[in-house]
Amino acid sequence: MQFKDKNIEQIKITVLVEDTKNENLPSAHGLSLYIETPENKILFDMGPNELFWENAEFLGIDLNTVDTAVISHGHYDHGGGLSTFLDKNKNGKIYIRENAFGDYYSTSQGKARYIGLDKKLKTNDRLILTAPGITQISSNLTLFSSVKSKELCPNSNNVLWKMTEHGLVNDNFEHEQNLIIKSDNRYILVGGCAHNGIINIEKKAQEIMGTAPDFTISGFHMSIPGSGQSEPPDFVQKAANHLRESETIRYTCHCTGSASYKLLKQTLGENLRRLTPGCQIIL
Repeated sequence: MQFKDKNIEQIKITVLVEDTKNENLPSAHGLSLYIETPENKILFDMGPNELFWENAEFLGIDLNTVDTAVISHGHYDHGGGLSTFLDKNKNGKIYIRENAFGDYYSTSQGKARYIGLDKKLKTNDRLILTAPGITQISSNLTLFSSVKSKELCPNSNNVLWKMTEHGLVNDNFEHEQNLIIKSDNRYILVGGCAHNGIINIEKKAQEIMGTAPDFTISGFHMSIPGSGQSEPPDFVQKAANHLRESETIRYTCHCTGSASYKLLKQTLGENLRRLTPGCQIIL
């Protein structure tokens, strides 16, 4: 599947890992995107394991050429492939939040289970640990965290935790970061799960850019993966009403969930599109 917006400098995004079952390409719970810009070859998230690399090879993509990698937050389904990337790609820099190697847990299946990253990798000298706020990778690539607004944050965050000296507390997702790509005076916002709320993340991006994103590519975390549970319909509808206030074209995937996607689609129409493993966007 290929989506194309014509007449402007091309940004090409290929989905390497995503949850949707696919006859032609193995899927997994997680996310990994390969992004080609005129200046960079970017890997955004690495899925839960080595599958991102295997799928890239199947699609004819050489990840050895990636110069910039980003891990959106400290959960295994986005950074579980980090060791594979470090082993196989010898030069790319990896941007990750300084607290992404914390002790993160989920109780989505009842008992608390560890869903964080491999702590042994934190000291690798190719990792660039980003501080709160804005990290300027280049004139065309900007990372940001510290999303303070909490409007319509996912209720499904309630089963996600971090370990502190006082025990488990609800995760505040200070370890989440998002990427802005600037190209031809267009702005493309790329996120992982949008645990801080897609509305809040887009608002923060707009503050940084001075305009709403032209495109957003992200999971919206409106479901609890593996549980069959989705956000209540009234929550999804409120989110859809907010999102339609801008002309942003959104591509969503991973943790949005089928039920929530269908409800969002009813309101957002052609300005909302779904991504699956192996599909490619040309912006």
